[in-house]
Amino acid sequence: MNYPRLTLRLGFAGSKNLTAGESDQLRKTLAQIYSCLGEALLEVQKKEISDSGSVTCFYSNDRPLLRLVTGLCEGADTRAAETLADVEAMAFDTEQAAVLPFPVADYRAGRSPNFLPAFDALLTRCAYVLALDGRCDKPSTAELEAIADPMLRQSRLTLANKRRARGYRAQSALLLRHCDMLIAAADPGQLGKAGGTLETVREALVSGLPVVFVHLDSDAVCLIEPQSDWRSALSEPTPDWSTQLAAWVHQLCADPDVVLTHPYSANVKRQPDHMPDLLEHGRALLNEYFERPDLLHRGATNQRVGLRGWVWNAFSNRFTHGSKPKIDPLLEPYASYRKRATVLNHHYGGLYRGAFLLNYGFAIATVLIAALSLALLGNVNLTAANAPPIEIAHTAGVPASDVLSRPSGGLLLPTLFGLAVIKLLLLTFIWYNTGLANKLRWNDRGVDYRYLAERLRGMYYLPLLGSFRPPAAAAPQFALRGVRQSTVDWLFEAIVRSISPADLPQAVPETVAGAAIQKLIKIDPCVALTAVRDSWVGEQAAYHERNALTMNALRCWSEHCSMVLSIVVIGVVLLDLLLVGIKLFAHPPEPYAGLLKQATIWLIFVSAVLPAMVSALAGIRFQSECQRLAERSQVMSAILHGRGIGPIKQGRWQQLDRLIGRISTATAYSDTDPGAWSGEAVSLGESVAADFAQEVAEWSTLYAKELSDPG
Repeated sequence: MNYPRLTLRLGFAGSKNLTAGESDQLRKTLAQIYSCLGEALLEVQKKEISDSGSVTCFYSNDRPLLRLVTGLCEGADTRAAETLADVEAMAFDTEQAAVLPFPVADYRAGRSPNFLPAFDALLTRCAYVLALDGRCDKPSTAELEAIADPMLRQSRLTLANKRRARGYRAQSALLLRHCDMLIAAADPGQLGKAGGTLETVREALVSGLPVVFVHLDSDAVCLIEPQSDWRSALSEPTPDWSTQLAAWVHQLCADPDVVLTHPYSANVKRQPDHMPDLLEHGRALLNEYFERPDLLHRGATNQRVGLRGWVWNAFSNRFTHGSKPKIDPLLEPYASYRKRATVLNHHYGGLYRGAFLLNYGFAIATVLIAALSLALLGNVNLTAANAPPIEIAHTAGVPASDVLSRPSGGLLLPTLFGLAVIKLLLLTFIWYNTGLANKLRWNDRGVDYRYLAERLRGMYYLPLLGSFRPPAAAAPQFALRGVRQSTVDWLFEAIVRSISPADLPQAVPETVAGAAIQKLIKIDPCVALTAVRDSWVGEQAAYHERNALTMNALRCWSEHCSMVLSIVVIGVVLLDLLLVGIKLFAHPPEPYAGLLKQATIWLIFVSAVLPAMVSALAGIRFQSECQRLAERSQVMSAILHGRGIGPIKQGRWQQLDRLIGRISTATAYSDTDPGAWSGEAVSLGESVAADFAQEVAEWSTLYAKELSDPG
């Protein structure tokens, strides 16, 4: 498995109109910002080499990459791209990319003739270009004057303005999906346009992106934290902004160990004393993920499932209901990382579940053996004086071994010894199994890998919509799990940052107006949303329906067995009381008295074993969380399919289907089609991704537990 490359993605938004002085000063300021960011990346990589305890040692040895994503507009966008080219000789690599609101030819036709040579040069320099489905509608004066009806003329002009506004807003939204930090250059006192710099800044802060704002009127630099009041932040420059900017880079690229080791973390709240142990767990997880290719998953060739995995598979298959969902359409290179996470999830999930099944099964066997030993001792032939045969033999001078070798009690001692040995072995295995599972954290690892696999599943679909910055799951506020999971979040984000959109299958070379584009990505919202609806939402809804039925079947089976066994135990106790009453008050003849005594002994045996079985079934329900998982899958299925639970009337499937219908209807009538459906499509797609991210984050908190001792 390849290590992810240390990558930082910068989005840029800036004013179109710059004076010569503003242009020169902006280039100087941007050069300082790029140098600061690059040096911070090099510091992270130095820590990777020198600090073996840091999770960042799992970055690749390639030079750090600083990627700049712009809209290829005149003015500040051009200055930003040219300045980045000037710092290419430093110890880190740079790369340029672009997000355009319209098809490349249409967008190029809307540029001023003087800018076209620079535009073509920047276009060919981009590693990839993402072209959205907006409509670049600029009716000429002659075209408008040809419309005699003033109302129709105004309607035509309004539609053109709407199309361009939708296109630029979609461009702004998609650009933010390609970066980890936004650099903006504008005069905050000027009014912004649709999809302009100030609007992009506001959207970036709302979506959780930090912003580096360069004042064109004063050359001041302001660093704005996400969710903060951007107007207040812009009112005064950030003192020593380079230090804080470097801290941002460390936090983005070196989390979660930044809190313990980062040199700029004096103002960061310290974590509890158990944090080093959690970081060690995270490091072991990463080491295994990248360097243990020997662990296989169910269905793999030459697989060694092991006893625990086989036990869980045999047990769980009894309760599986419904048809198996189809596999997701794979999207490389995300598929390789997700396959590895799925392999490890199945491996450790099988170990943990098989371990607690074996524990409870062996606990029942141990109780059965102990009760059987007592029953065998109670059934030894008694003399009329109620003296054991061994004592009678001793009085008569007969060796005890001769008595035990007779048919009356012949194999008793060897049998008891054998049962004791078996009981000791079972207890030893339970102790060893419990200790090993908790020491190696089988459940924690299985949960972590499932979390990573489910987050990576979303990257099969979001890139089809043009999104390469998936929404984060809200961290659980009152669970230690949220701290432990930060290593997996770091790994997921590092993988997503390191994979360039240029590496995807839909990125293909293309030549437009003589300019050779290295990789062009075209977004078709209708096709992408159909894949999200059918392959992601539809199949996951089917999975959750199946899982709800399976978990509910396991719960019903265990509860039914527990109820039946409890009734049997009550019946056994009542029967035992009846036999005791007969012996006390009826005084049965001697042959019947012996029979009643033996029956009482075996009834005691049954009444000891059955409660142990009831407790084991309760333990299986607790460890498997079958009831809560069934309920969660039912709710998740309702969220996706929109049927049946509480106030949920319409699910994600219906929302996607409705938007697909709107797009299909609009594009069928091109004269009135506003275009730029990419913005709405990516917003809805990310809402779906947020649902799945939140579900798996809450699931990982719910299911995080150690293997309990059934004794």
